[in-house]
Amino acid sequence: MSAAERAGLTLKMWLHPWLNAIVLGAVALIVVLMAFDPDAAPQVWLSLGALALLLVVYPFVNRRAARRVVPAHDAGHAPA
Repeated sequence: MSAAERAGLTLKMWLHPWLNAIVLGAVALIVVLMAFDPDAAPQVWLSLGALALLLVVYPFVNRRAARRVVPAHDAGHAPA
């Protein structure tokens, strides 16, 4: 985005880009603190395990979905 485009924005984010880093750091700190809390640790580890599973499965699902995509110009036409 050019300086002229940034100047023309009507809604600007406060403290950009530092606020993004601060929020991500705060979220990471909360997750780390939860991992050491005996009551919350199982939830953290199960959530991280589910995330890992999704990251492993996603490329396979994405590859399969990419093969099934019908081009827009062929939509609605019967195969010859």
